[in-house]
Amino acid sequence: MRERGETSRHAITRRGVLVGMLAASTGAWAGGVEQAVPNSTGSAPPRLNASADACDCHHHIYDGRFPVSPHWHQGFPSGATVADYRNLQRRLGTTRSVVVQPSTYGVDNRCLVDALGQLGSSSRGVAVVDTDVDEAELRALADAGVCAIRVNFVSPQSWGTTTPEMLAALARRISPLGWQ
Repeated sequence: MRERGETSRHAITRRGVLVGMLAASTGAWAGGVEQAVPNSTGSAPPRLNASADACDCHHHIYDGRFPVSPHWHQGFPSGATVADYRNLQRRLGTTRSVVVQPSTYGVDNRCLVDALGQLGSSSRGVAVVDTDVDEAELRALADAGVCAIRVNFVSPQSWGTTTPEMLAALARRISPLGWQ
């Protein structure tokens, strides 16, 4: 038998309800409440506060609405949508980001462009293109917030293996846009 004022381990308390509401809110990490985020190690808020306008300089977005490139056979991670990334941003305290086109989508940058549209002006993109990309696509990517291209010398892409000659040709194509 419990004494007056004593609660069981499983009793619903006012404090428990308030803590649960705080954890469910978008500011859960600001309140010091631990919460897991997909594809992220740990659940505690960072020990160091991010500076104002802190930028995550390389992350990927994966969204099942967009088809995986036929060359890609290594799976598709779950929990990596823009909504999931927003949770990670809240946890870390970052406000800006650079979204990098994953090899998963090859040269189809639709997921990247969609992510940039959702993330807004606080994010920039790094696209993957091949040497025959037309000027209209480069301009559309620039308008969406892309400011660089990604090349991969390690794993073959949808067009094959990247060569130094390919990199030089692409550098000439993107130079007028001021891209990296």
